[in-house]
This record gives sequence, structure tokens and C-alpha cells, in this order.
Amino acid sequence: MAEWLNVTFHGLDNAVFTAMGNINCGFLNFFCKVFSFLGEKGIPLILASLVLMCFAKTRKIGFTMLLAIAIGAIFTNVILKNVVARARPFAQSDYYNYLWQQAGAVEEGEFSFPSGHTTATTAFVVGLFLACDKKWSWIGLPFALLMGFCRVYLVVHFTTDVLAGIIVGTIAGICSFFLVKLIYKWLNKNPQSKFCDFALNFSVVNLFAKDKNTDNDKAE
Repeated sequence: MAEWLNVTFHGLDNAVFTAMGNINCGFLNFFCKVFSFLGEKGIPLILASLVLMCFAKTRKIGFTMLLAIAIGAIFTNVILKNVVARARPFAQSDYYNYLWQQAGAVEEGEFSFPSGHTTATTAFVVGLFLACDKKWSWIGLPFALLMGFCRVYLVVHFTTDVLAGIIVGTIAGICSFFLVKLIYKWLNKNPQSKFCDFALNFSVVNLFAKDKNTDNDKAE
């Protein structure tokens, strides 16, 4: 599979890497490294999802994004990367290795296909788009493309790795959206359950409100 990808899409990948090399500069090296950090192991995205889950009003949104990231990670990091076993571009060609060094020589392990950073970012923003008001949530979608650009610019992924990451991330976001809808449908059908009530209504704001009320009672 990896060899087929390398041969079939060599022209596309080579042309894109050459174009990236032509725009290489210190600012893009710095920017792409920093932006890539947002998708590092999905940790910043996971933390953002967990923060949203701390509040009743945004829990469904955070849950959708968190589940989307998890689904994307399973298909990308656990299944596809190991099945395809495609080496990083900088490890396959002296020319790509030169471009990689010019871009800052970012060290990456594991296999290349698909892009885990792009998968996680796409899953996150697609989940956000589907779970929120479409009038503004679409603003997050370009971030997935920007992540893909950064990963190719740094020569740690082929263009086809990024395209596959976008596809997997989109599917993960859609699956998560419908799974969360089913989960919330079940929760709303069982309001008498303490677990369901907690899942639907708990908010960290309530903890602070309780502390404030307790202080007022003591003062009285």
C-alpha cells in the first residue's frame, strides 16, 4: 500500500514539496512549528473539549468534539498507520530530507499515512461545526486545511497523507455527532436517573455557587 501511494502520487507530492521549498522562510518555519503543536497527540484539542464539557450548556459540543478526536485517533493511529506503514517523506528521499532540514527538521516518529495532526484537527472542527450554530462554527473549518499545509510544509507528511487525514477526520466528526445525538436522546428519556441528571445538568459553576451559598449561611 505504501509503495503504491509513493508511486501513484509521486508527481503530486513532488510538485507540492517543491512549491513549499520555494516559499520557505524563517517566519513560516516558526509558524508551522507552533501551529502544529495544536495537533500534537491531540492534547490541546482534547483539553479544549474537556473544558467545554465542564459546563452544562456546552457539554454536548465538547463531548462531540472529544468523541470525534477519539474515533479519528483509533482509525488513524491504531489502524491505518500500521496497516499502510508509509515512511516519512524526509526518510525516503535526499531531496525531501534537504527540504525538511530547510523547514526546521522537525522530528517525527511512527508512520506517515494518514496525518494524525490533520485527522485530529479535522475531527475537532467538524464536530464543532455540526454541534454548534452553523452561522459561526464554519469559521473553524479552515483550521484543518491550515494544519494540513503546516504538516506538508514541514515535510513530515505527504499531500496524500493530509488528504486522507481530512477524509478520516470528517467521517469521525460526522459519526461522533450522530452518536452523541443518540446518547443525549437516551439521557433525556431517563431524567429520573441520577447519572442522567448529572450528565445533563452538572456544571462547575454550580460548585462555586454552592461554595458561595455556604459562605453566606455561615456569615448569617
